Amino acid sequence: MKNKNRDKISGRFRKQKKGGLAKTFCGALFILCYVFALVVTTPPIPIAVTNAQEPQEPQVILIGIKYNWTEERITQEINTVFGNNPTMVRIAKCESAMMHEKEGKVVRGKVDPDDTGLMQINKRYHEKHAKRLGLNLEDIKDNITFAKILFDQSGTTPWSASKKCWSL
Repeated sequence: MKNKNRDKISGRFRKQKKGGLAKTFCGALFILCYVFALVVTTPPIPIAVTNAQEPQEPQVILIGIKYNWTEERITQEINTVFGNNPTMVRIAKCESAMMHEKEGKVVRGKVDPDDTGLMQINKRYHEKHAKRLGLNLEDIKDNITFAKILFDQSGTTPWSASKKCWSL
């Protein structure tokens, strides 16, 4: 009687495999089920999104375009923010000649280059506060808005250096 565990060529005993073909089949089936479960339960990833709405006019996004603010438009904006305060209009005329930009660059102070924009707000003292409020002092509307904040806190004191020009 031959021993089934002996190798036919060398005559040595082979290690007996436990489970054999059934175990291999079960392992493969488990992996197949696992992969299938991942595929079925994983949400689909969109590759392309189409819009079935009516065609619309193309949207134009303007980047880096500087708008030309006239003296009339600046006066209107100051009056809107400050509630028709003629003193603040006069301050803007004295501080920056009613200009926020000149030759494409934000107006800076002649005596102190940290004085910035229409209302000549000093960046050295006020830029951190303005940034915490989400304001950019080099933007004309933000410059006027921050001037209003200063005015509400200190009146016209921040512009006292030019008081001879704007006071009546």
